[in-house]
Amino acid sequence: MSQILTLTPTMLETYGRCPAQYQARYINRQRSEEPPSSALARGSAAHAVLRQVFDLFCGTGAFPIDLHARIAAQLAREPYATNAEHAADVEAIVGWVHWALAEFDGTAQVVAVEQPLEYRYPGSDACPSFRLRAFVDLVLRHDDGSLTVVDWKTATSCRVDPIPTTVARIVAGQTYGNYREIRNSTTFLPAKVAVTEVITREQGAATWREIKSLVKAISTDRVWQPISGPLCPYCPLYHRSCALHPKPSDVDTMRDWLEGMEDAAE
Repeated sequence: MSQILTLTPTMLETYGRCPAQYQARYINRQRSEEPPSSALARGSAAHAVLRQVFDLFCGTGAFPIDLHARIAAQLAREPYATNAEHAADVEAIVGWVHWALAEFDGTAQVVAVEQPLEYRYPGSDACPSFRLRAFVDLVLRHDDGSLTVVDWKTATSCRVDPIPTTVARIVAGQTYGNYREIRNSTTFLPAKVAVTEVITREQGAATWREIKSLVKAISTDRVWQPISGPLCPYCPLYHRSCALHPKPSDVDTMRDWLEGMEDAAE
């Protein structure tokens, strides 16, 4: 019996952006050796500390006061050229976490912190069976019988992507039952902006059709055609094994020009 296809929002978005990148990353398991970055370090530290403080809140009903020390311990030192740059990012993340805690509804019950949730779609004539899996940062239960699924973002942009929010809605609904309402709160920590919305039936249906279309394409694709886009320079295949963006030629163009002049003079 073949194993059911398991997909995450990142996998779906990767295929939609470039099938060749999906094949390299998730089928061939190619991993690029990328140098550590301060952006990745900030994101990892912020998520780790928010998980710590909400886990502590679940046990004690209070948040810790040693945020600075926790963040300094979690923020990797390697990407930073100087101690001053590292310290500046520690202070920035302290501000992010303080804001996130100030936004927290103290009357809500914390149901889950950084939990993997999933939903198995049984399949239909139009789409094979598959499993959706997603990590949710925070799930809150409110007194009015609703749930809020919180997604902490540390990127500088404030764009809400429909596939991750819809998948979060699906897996939370599958795991925690049919609540009166399930809201998505995409929380952009650097901008200190939270976008909270309820996915309408029409929005959900449109994104669900897109998800099933991607799943069907992934299930049947044998070509894995590369697609050029603005994110290509950040792809591990760029200037390596991508047919659209091959490795630049190592030919010495100055030597060829000089030798061409010699040939023309003879």
